Amino acid sequence: MKLRHKSNLFVTLLGVGMLVVITGISMYSFRHFSLQTAEHQAQKTAEIIRTFLTEAMAAGTMFDDEHREQLLSRIAQTPGFSQLRIVRNSNLGQEPFSAAPIVSQQPDAIEQQVLASARAQTILSGNLSPSLRVSIPYIAHNNGTPNCMECHDVPEGTVLGVITLETDLSSMQAEALTANAGLIAATLFFLLLAAWIIQRGVTPMIHTAESVQTVLFRAEAGDFSSRSPVLSDDETGSIAQGVNHLMEELDQNIGRIEQQIVSLTGEGHAEGGDQLAGTVALVDQLVEAQRFKRAIEEDEDLPEVYRRLHEMLERDFDFSRFSIYEVDNVRGRIHPVSVNGCTELWCDRAILTTPQSCRARRTGHTVENLEIPHMCRSFAPGKDCDETLYHVCLPMILSGAVGGVIQLVFPESEKEIVQRYVPFLKVYLREAAPVIETKRLMAGLKETTLRDPMTGLHNRRSLEEYLDTLTAGIKRRGTQLGVLMCDVDFFKQVNDQHGHEVGDVVLKELAKILTESVRASDLVVRYGGEEFVVLLQDSNAENSVMVAEKIRSKLEEHVMRAGTTTLKKTLSIGVAEYPGDTDAFWQAVKYADVALYQAKEGGRNRVVRFTPEMWPEGDY
Repeated sequence: MKLRHKSNLFVTLLGVGMLVVITGISMYSFRHFSLQTAEHQAQKTAEIIRTFLTEAMAAGTMFDDEHREQLLSRIAQTPGFSQLRIVRNSNLGQEPFSAAPIVSQQPDAIEQQVLASARAQTILSGNLSPSLRVSIPYIAHNNGTPNCMECHDVPEGTVLGVITLETDLSSMQAEALTANAGLIAATLFFLLLAAWIIQRGVTPMIHTAESVQTVLFRAEAGDFSSRSPVLSDDETGSIAQGVNHLMEELDQNIGRIEQQIVSLTGEGHAEGGDQLAGTVALVDQLVEAQRFKRAIEEDEDLPEVYRRLHEMLERDFDFSRFSIYEVDNVRGRIHPVSVNGCTELWCDRAILTTPQSCRARRTGHTVENLEIPHMCRSFAPGKDCDETLYHVCLPMILSGAVGGVIQLVFPESEKEIVQRYVPFLKVYLREAAPVIETKRLMAGLKETTLRDPMTGLHNRRSLEEYLDTLTAGIKRRGTQLGVLMCDVDFFKQVNDQHGHEVGDVVLKELAKILTESVRASDLVVRYGGEEFVVLLQDSNAENSVMVAEKIRSKLEEHVMRAGTTTLKKTLSIGVAEYPGDTDAFWQAVKYADVALYQAKEGGRNRVVRFTPEMWPEGDY
């Protein structure tokens, strides 16, 4: 129930209640007063009659029929009295006045009770024409002159008779009703006046409460532009002013927050939507983006960052088809880090070797085909997808250049959802970009420290870091690791005769031959100077010797050109086996070096397999 209805109901009930109470009290008061008045009047009249009878009997006039009848008739005809009865006590015998017409010889039931109890009886009867009957005992006493004892020879206190008076209360009732009607009219007038005054005072409160309620309802729906009118300068007006001030602060501050968010995301809440809920949702997304940034900052390496980015796209944004590309601007390549969906690649494979064919990579802008079909010609969903698909490609800017691309692929039914999520995803990517850039830089620096800058091969430090993983895998699989120690024959002569530039060419050519002669799972290490170590995973001694021989023969046949200089070189290789020859990896490397020494001693340009005879027991 509204406050207005409550106040009206309250005033109405209060007025009706007061009217009923006042009417009831006044009616009761008039009734009580009327009865008391009529009863006292009847008692006084009865006393007068008793005194008259006493004096009449004492004076001897009681036996004057005419005189007695006239007197008693006049008393009975007094206005207000409807009946007068005088009844003697029949137990006292014959009395001189017993023959009077006004005296009844037969008492009724009430009068008999009065004769027996010596107590007066008052009875009210009738509704429309009420009457009051008072029956008073006539008791003998010897007080005063004359008294009852002078005429009656009875004990004092004997009930000589009963005087009954019946009074008509119709006129008193009419007067009471008239007085009550006037009182009710006056009460009703003052109640209406009071109700009007109360309403005049309560109406501003009601209007203020209703307007404040409207303002709060709209605020709950996200609209803070409503205001409550100030209708008075009292506490009610202060409440309205306070609510208006609060709405102004909320409107301004939330608007300011939304502007800041728009500057970050490029998008605000939907027009006509819930401003507060929209702003809260935007802030929540920004907070989640910050949490995502903190999480990837603590990730160990770049692959882990990309895995977390993949999980974020699936879990937080519910994307099922997407690609994460890493752009290598130095080598001019695009590498697909992660592809999700019903195809191996959502784009033409030409972008992998020709990054310029990727429009997002080329322009550094968001690319989508929602409005313009075939915006990017490289988008190729493939034959396995039997529905019309759209895409949005978001570039990740690293150091002013595109360092990665996030590609979202979706059907037409998801267009609205994707458009709503893209601004938030841009925030995630903007937060992730510096972290990815830092980790790529650190990975590059680490790669630099683990690679030989001239040949591009792993260096000895790289071997030391990778060693535990390498040997653990060999032991887990129960296989052998072939260890080849390679050394260019007479390399010092190349530097002395042709210069270090030609010597560098020789080392680079040898590195190329070594890399091409082994598998991708094998490891080629520049061990130092002109020495190289080749580690052949899951290879027995016989196979290791065959690979070593292939490398040696390739180099022997290979013609090297450095400017105008053309030359050929040979290679000596020592072969050992881990853990076949020894359980200690570095001892196996030493065994391969011992075998290499034997190859040098044996005339160079040959492969020598290590045997125990080459290394006496306990020399290591």
